[in-house]
Amino acid sequence: MKNAIRVIACVALLFASVAGRAETKTITGKVSCSMCKGKHQMGKTSDADCVRACVKYGAKYVVLSGDEMYILVGDPKTFDYYADKTVTIRGEVEKDRIVKIEAIAIHK
Repeated sequence: MKNAIRVIACVALLFASVAGRAETKTITGKVSCSMCKGKHQMGKTSDADCVRACVKYGAKYVVLSGDEMYILVGDPKTFDYYADKTVTIRGEVEKDRIVKIEAIAIHK
């Protein structure tokens, strides 16, 4: 009985470690903020300025790719230049977060 419990515990730990792993992906999408999600409503300011203002007040930079939204993890100053631009990012993704960016470029 004790061996069966040990086997079950080991299998559970194995699945937990695999589920939490980062996966390297290449994602193309528009840089926005977690508040507006691409639907900016600040009136006369540009969409890029709206994104920057939202981030200043606590929103996160995100990449919107199709129906998916990925949170950009890191210093917001790094992503400021890319606000409201379409980019291609290669990096490690955990669930809905890009946790380690290997490359980022304006998509042409």
